[in-house]
Amino acid sequence: DFVIALDIGAAEDNRILKNQFVGITDAAMQITSSGNCEILENEFIDGFRGIMLIESPANLLQDNRFQNVTWSLYVESQTKEGFNNSIDESNVVDLVPIAYLFDQSGMQIRDKQLAHLTMAYCRNMAVDNITLTSDAVFLFDSMNNSIIDSNISECFGMRLINSSGNDILGNLFMGNGYSGLFLYSSDWNRIEKNVASENEQNGLSLLSCNQNIIRDNSVQKNLVAGIWLNLSNDNQIYENNITANSLGCQLSFSTGNTIYHNNFIDNIEHSINTEGSNSWDAGNSTGGNYWSDHSARGNPSSDWPRSIKGGNANDRYPFQDVNGWRAA
Repeated sequence: DFVIALDIGAAEDNRILKNQFVGITDAAMQITSSGNCEILENEFIDGFRGIMLIESPANLLQDNRFQNVTWSLYVESQTKEGFNNSIDESNVVDLVPIAYLFDQSGMQIRDKQLAHLTMAYCRNMAVDNITLTSDAVFLFDSMNNSIIDSNISECFGMRLINSSGNDILGNLFMGNGYSGLFLYSSDWNRIEKNVASENEQNGLSLLSCNQNIIRDNSVQKNLVAGIWLNLSNDNQIYENNITANSLGCQLSFSTGNTIYHNNFIDNIEHSINTEGSNSWDAGNSTGGNYWSDHSARGNPSSDWPRSIKGGNANDRYPFQDVNGWRAA
């Protein structure tokens, strides 16, 4: 059975100092609906989760050390206040610092190695060329930020929750334990020129997300789907290479999405579209997609439609050649 070593709920003004938590199979420390706690100089060794703060504001975390802990820190709240904690880079995972930013604007994080990055209620932040060694990158209720040219691999990927207008450009999401990039209730983001490969769920996942651009990404060898949309409308998915996934692109309960100028190559199943009306081409002049299992004649073709599994959708104007839309 899972064991939480220290579980504090609805308690204020605690001081948790110089404890050692070893081999905890669930969360070593869970703080729920509790504020003004000082969590200082604790050690977490050989465990699954380290510190979880749930609906708990105004806590101070300093000089905590995590060693061989799968997931060191997680903060969650339904309110802005609940994210208002002081967690500085004296907290380290295998000697690599944790970065936690709340209600910040205009800062830059460049050329750094981090074990964890949370940005909550942040605006106009620039994250450039970081390498994440553990945990995940989290954006909560954060707007108009850029995360570019970073390596978010062999961990738990990147998650955007209620975060819109962000640029996610040129990153590596490889070999993560869940999806490489997961968006929930996040609109008007640009997801371009990323590599999302060999993740244990999907390469790119959107749940309840609208009007995002997913362009020019390389999405390969993901265990479930390359690109996965559920309850997500009016997104543009184009110029991606979707290769050797179990399922190339899956749309469920989603409407108004346009999928065109993508290369679908050697996926076990290229595409599924269930419970929603979407366009798998952009008309007869712009055309649809390239499908490695489908013969067509022309770039784009007009008499060789390809059916999409799951409903009545078709790519009416597929291409005969890889990147056929680039042909002179």
